[in-house]
Amino acid sequence: MEVNANNTYWVFKFSNHNLNNTNIRNIEISSRDILKIIFQQAIKIGNFDKLTNLKKLTIKNTEIEKIENLDELINLEYLNISRNWKIRKIENLDKFENLNTLIMIYTNIVKIENLDKLINLVYLDLSYNLMFEQIENLHHLRNLKKSVLSHTKIEKIGNLETLNNLEHLDLSYNLKIEKIGNLDVLINLKYLDLSHNSLIKKIKNLDILINLEFLVFSSAGIIKIENLDRLVNLGDLNLSGNIITEISGLSKLTTLNKLNLSKNWINQIQNFPNLTHLTILELLNNTIFEIKNLSYLSNLEVLNLGSNKIDEEIETVEIMLSIDEEETERAQIQSFIELNSLNIDGLDYLDIEDPDLFEKLRNILLETLFDQESIAQLDE
Repeated sequence: MEVNANNTYWVFKFSNHNLNNTNIRNIEISSRDILKIIFQQAIKIGNFDKLTNLKKLTIKNTEIEKIENLDELINLEYLNISRNWKIRKIENLDKFENLNTLIMIYTNIVKIENLDKLINLVYLDLSYNLMFEQIENLHHLRNLKKSVLSHTKIEKIGNLETLNNLEHLDLSYNLKIEKIGNLDVLINLKYLDLSHNSLIKKIKNLDILINLEFLVFSSAGIIKIENLDRLVNLGDLNLSGNIITEISGLSKLTTLNKLNLSKNWINQIQNFPNLTHLTILELLNNTIFEIKNLSYLSNLEVLNLGSNKIDEEIETVEIMLSIDEEETERAQIQSFIELNSLNIDGLDYLDIEDPDLFEKLRNILLETLFDQESIAQLDE
């Protein structure tokens, strides 16, 4: 197969082949592969009329201005028209009833439209389209399972009423969204990303999303952890980069496996909920100076306390200071937590004046958390 830039058309030449019988299933066109097209004033899509068996088509980084001349690709299942800056309209897709994936990242479409015939669409990605402001015209996409609408100018969550099969919704980096709402029909939603929407400020209207497993609210202006009690299947919660001062509102999330509260304003950990399934706890870049009552987090594997103000009041230090026998000390550390990864930015923050006690504490932690070979490497 040869691909040539010929005036305003790409010409596909199949030497010694009968196009009527061709079984070509995948074609990718990119300006990185066809450097000549960057010099064209106008590039059009054409000469696909014999490729009726084509299932996957990718056209990226070109000068095309319009989606056209694809009607013969009746078996197309995957279409990627990303990084074509001159495309301003979704159009001419009516023939693609078999299409299950449509990706139009980094184009300049001004409106979501003309998707009515894509009844088998499962994955829709319209991210990085900085022109459209409204979620609309998705009501025929009843089989849609994943939709990425990040980095746009969407102002309001809405018009999702018929998407009851949707499992993954990404609305991150839509800086004008102020309110969480109109998600009631999304009863099968498992993944919701509302990160980097700094005007949201409050978690609410999520009660119906009982099947949610991943929830991302990083950098959303959140002040308080609240209204999460009904999310009983939640396994991963990301609230990093907010202005949360207190860990609360998590006691009902008994299936929580990963919790990220990094880059908040938390200064102490008290009465931490009994989240026995928690394996990863991220508390990086807070103002924490005190930790208490974490001993029952028996499955915790990763604890990140880097860039905090932790001092001698850490519970593990208190335990070790109160016990004389080294083996008992070791047991107490292990009962506190058997971590695979611990980051507290060094023991210098603990402000222990007795050098012998400092070294003893260091050795206990190292022997508990690492093998002897790792300790030797650290000492080098």
